[in-house]
Amino acid sequence: MSVALSAKFRDRDWDVLLRSMERGNCIPLLGPDLSTTQSEGSKRNLAIELSRELAEILVEEKRFSVPDANNLSQVAQMFQNQFSRDELVVEVERFYDKHKEALIDCQAPTFRSLAALPFSLFVTSRHDSLLGHCLEALGKQPKTRSYQFKGDRIDILGHLGTVEAPLIYQLYGSFDAPDSLVITVSDQLEFLRAVVSENPKLPTDLTNFFSGKNFLVLGFGLGK
Repeated sequence: MSVALSAKFRDRDWDVLLRSMERGNCIPLLGPDLSTTQSEGSKRNLAIELSRELAEILVEEKRFSVPDANNLSQVAQMFQNQFSRDELVVEVERFYDKHKEALIDCQAPTFRSLAALPFSLFVTSRHDSLLGHCLEALGKQPKTRSYQFKGDRIDILGHLGTVEAPLIYQLYGSFDAPDSLVITVSDQLEFLRAVVSENPKLPTDLTNFFSGKNFLVLGFGLGK
C-alpha cells in the first residue's frame, strides 16, 4: 500500500500508518517537492532554487528564454543542451556544496521528525544530503547507496539498514557517480526505461524487501 498524506487522511489511515511504522513495515519515499522549513517558519525548496539558478545562467550567458524557471528537469535539459553535461553536473554539485553548511544547521522539522522515526530504509529521489545530516544529528549512522541507471547491474546490496544505521537509497543517483544522476527530462525517461526493462535491474534484496511493505510518499514525483 502506498500512503500519501493529504487533508482527506482518515483516522483509519493514520492507524494503518502508525501500526506499519511500529512493525517496521513502512518505507518512506522522499522527493524534491518536500520543502524544508526553517527555524523562523519560512519554507524553501532546494530543487526550485537550483532550477532558478540554472535559468538565470541561461538567460545571462546565452540570452536563452526559459518558459518555466521552477521546473528543474526541463531547465536542466535546456542547460545541458546549451552548454554540456559536464557543465550541468558542475553547477548542480556547486549549488549543493554552497548550501552544505546551511543544510547541516537547518532545523527542518519534517526531516528531523522523519529521522527520529524507526525507519531502517529511506528511498529518495532528492540530490541533497539533508536527511543524512538529520539522522547523524540524532546519533544514527546512515549508509548511502544509489541506483546507477547507466551503470553496471548490482544484484545485491547486502545491507538494507537498521534503525540505528538506516540505509538511504538514492534512486536518482549520486555525485560520486555523475553518470548516475537523474537531472534532465531525458535522464528521467532513460531512468524509467532502465527500471521497467530491468536493465540494469534494481538490487534483488531491495525489491524483495519492498514486497508486502507500505510506502509513505512525501514530495516524491517525476515533475522536478
